[in-house]
Amino acid sequence: MWSIEGEIPLVYTQGLVVYSENTWNKLLKVWPCFLIYCALVDKYQLPFSKALLPVYKEQKDIVYLSPYLTNPMQKLTSFLEYYESTRHHPSPLMPDWLEAIIQGDQEKLQKQMDQIFQSGQFNYTDETAQWLFNSDNLPDAEGLIRTWQPIAHQLFDDLYQAWGKK
Repeated sequence: MWSIEGEIPLVYTQGLVVYSENTWNKLLKVWPCFLIYCALVDKYQLPFSKALLPVYKEQKDIVYLSPYLTNPMQKLTSFLEYYESTRHHPSPLMPDWLEAIIQGDQEKLQKQMDQIFQSGQFNYTDETAQWLFNSDNLPDAEGLIRTWQPIAHQLFDDLYQAWGKK
């Protein structure tokens, strides 16, 4: 059983306001908070809309984003289980790679991985990370998609269907 303590700021009857651009990568960062918000709205039958309202300084109009969440508590529980597992095992479900994994696009994922691993952008001082991602032990796009695509769909498909699909 999980226990989460804290505050969810900027809750209005229209939904949860977040200071974020209306982009897939940016909204991924607020997804856990939004799951908590939606789970609370359902559990306590609160009179709030289950909408996400991203606001940023260049924005002219408010955008109401309402993904269809069939069971926010179940989604939140799955996300927390995933979070717990990533404390012990690395996860490739990073914002830059997630869309390619969900789409099953091996070529796109491989290009993104090559940009990091072969361009020198992967500069970790942690010895374990250096060993894990040495040039002889790099993950392959096909294997990552095969292993992680079902998990990505389970955790992020509602978000992707609402905002990531182009």
